[in-house]
Amino acid sequence: VIGAACLLAVLGATLGFGRCLKILNKGVTGKIVTLVITYFLLGIVIGMDQTKQAQANFIEFLKSKNNGLCNFLITIRIETILTAVIVFIAVMILQLIVVNVLAGLLSIDGAGAKFFNSILGVLLGVAECAALVLIVLEAMYIFGGGAESVNLESLKGSFFGLDNIYLNNPLSAIFRI
Repeated sequence: VIGAACLLAVLGATLGFGRCLKILNKGVTGKIVTLVITYFLLGIVIGMDQTKQAQANFIEFLKSKNNGLCNFLITIRIETILTAVIVFIAVMILQLIVVNVLAGLLSIDGAGAKFFNSILGVLLGVAECAALVLIVLEAMYIFGGGAESVNLESLKGSFFGLDNIYLNNPLSAIFRI
């Protein structure tokens, strides 16, 4: 793990923060990041009074149509699905804009900008390694038997407190049911 963190830190320093962000934003990884951000924002957006009112108006509109398709859409909670899709698209667009603006700002030539870009690249590389460790520990928890597993015994007393992270993983709010 320490070796992977060092490797990602060197890669982050070499590529720089802007290029690392662009790489992280592309493909499947970018969609996963977007889904995680959407997951956290969806709870906030659904709790807003404006969203509740818009969803209630949409449900009333569907009820007024009084047909089988509209009743089916109400049953599957189409208002929540539609809200999630809208938030996902908004996050994708915002993520694209922010990444491109940051990458553009950090690609400026100059010793200070390059140094700052490299330092931020190192931090992003280490953060990526930490995220991977959290994902692996959460997968070990879910598929390995939870708190009573052999995995916990092998992690007890580790220097980085991996046993505590294994039991109290921040990702558990997303994956554990």
